[in-house]
Amino acid sequence: GRQQIHRYVRLRHRGHRALQLPQRRLLPWTGELPRHRHPLQELHADASRYTGMSDYVIVATGHFNYPNAVSYPGQESFPGTVIHSRNFMGASRYTGKRVLVVGSSYSAEDIALKTNAAGAERVTVSYRTRAMGFNWPHGIDERPILTRIQGSKVSFKDGSEDEYDVIIYCTGFLNYYPFMDADINLVTKNVMAPRLFKQIVLPENNRVFYIGMQDQYYTFTMFWLQAHYAAQVIQGRIQLPSYQQQLEYIEKDQEIGLNLKGEEDEINYQSDYINELSRLTGLPSCDARQLFIEWEHHKQEDINTYREKKFESIFK
Repeated sequence: GRQQIHRYVRLRHRGHRALQLPQRRLLPWTGELPRHRHPLQELHADASRYTGMSDYVIVATGHFNYPNAVSYPGQESFPGTVIHSRNFMGASRYTGKRVLVVGSSYSAEDIALKTNAAGAERVTVSYRTRAMGFNWPHGIDERPILTRIQGSKVSFKDGSEDEYDVIIYCTGFLNYYPFMDADINLVTKNVMAPRLFKQIVLPENNRVFYIGMQDQYYTFTMFWLQAHYAAQVIQGRIQLPSYQQQLEYIEKDQEIGLNLKGEEDEINYQSDYINELSRLTGLPSCDARQLFIEWEHHKQEDINTYREKKFESIFK
C-alpha cells in the first residue's frame, strides 16, 4: 500500500545537485527538505538539508520549465505588455488590445485563437521560417518575423509595420537541467531525437536516464514506456551495448530525426520509436499514429473547430 511505498520513496524533495566521480559513479547529492512536517521525517527528524548516495539518476522534470527568452532591437522602448507564453494567464485581459504573437507552433496557434475570440482588436502571428497557413478567422493575420521595435510600432521582415499593445512570445522552452553536473547533463534542443541511447540513456554514464526529453506527439504513453525501459535496465533485464554502439545508434537516430519532412513523418517516426520500446520491454503497443494523423488533417481543414473532434481510445 501507500505506506509501504513511503518506505522507499522520498516525496516533496527539492533536488539541489547531482554529481559524478571520474570512475562514472555518482557522487553524493544534496537536497532540501521542506520546512513543514514531512511524511518521511523519521529518516531526518531535524534536518533541513541532507546528502544521499544514488546508484542511478532519472531526470523526469520535462523540458517546459525554462522559457526560451528572446528580444528584438528596440524592445526596451515598447510601452505595452511583453510576456512569454508560459505566463499567459487567460485571454480576457487582451480584449480590445492589438496583440502580436511571435512563434509558429501550438502555443502560438492557441493564444492567437483565444485572444481573437476574447475580442482583441486584432492579432498578428509572426513566424520565423514559414507561415502556418491556416484558414484563420477574421481578425488574425500572419507576417514574417519582426525585425525592430520602436515604441509601439513593430517592423517586420517583409517591410510592413504596425502598432501593438501586447507582444506574446511563443518561442518555446530550453532543455535546461541546472541541478545536473556538466559531465552528466543533457545538452540538446527540442528535437525529435535527443543525444541519448534509445532517447533515454546517457551514453557517457549509463546510470543516468532522461525521460520525456524529445519533441513530443506522444506524451504519457511514451513516458510510461521509457520509464519501464529505464527500470528494466536498472534491474538487469535489458543489457546495454557498448559505448561505441550507443553512439552509432544515436548518430543514426539523430540523422533520421533531422530529415523528417513535416508532421506526418514525425508522427510515424515517433510511433515507430514507441513500438520499439514496447518490443524491448514486452509491454503493449501504444501506437496511435492514425489518430494523430487524422487530428493533423482536421487542423489543416479548419483551425477553428479541430479541437471539437472526438476520438475513440485505442485502449479498450
